[in-house]
Amino acid sequence: MKIKVCQTHIDKGTRYDIKSCPIALAIKAHLTIKKLKKNLRVRVLDDSITIDNTGPRYLLPSRAKRFIDRFDEGFKVKPFSFEIEFHS
Repeated sequence: MKIKVCQTHIDKGTRYDIKSCPIALAIKAHLTIKKLKKNLRVRVLDDSITIDNTGPRYLLPSRAKRFIDRFDEGFKVKPFSFEIEFHS
C-alpha cells in the first residue's frame, strides 16, 4: 500500500507526537479513504507503526524513519510517499 504524506499532513503534524505526526495523519487518511477503518488509533514509533494497538507492528522503511527524525528535529521536510503492507 502506498502512503502519501502531503503538505497538509506536514502542516497539521505535531513534533514528537506518535499519534499526530505527519506519517500517522497520512496513514489515518489513507485507510479512511479506502474505507478500511474509521476512528483509527495509529501510532508511529521509531521504527514501526501500530494500528489500534492490536495485531502486528508494521516496519517503517528507512526513508520514513529519516523523515520522522528530520521533522522532529525541526528541519523543513517535503511531501513524500512510501510503500508498506497493511492487512485489512
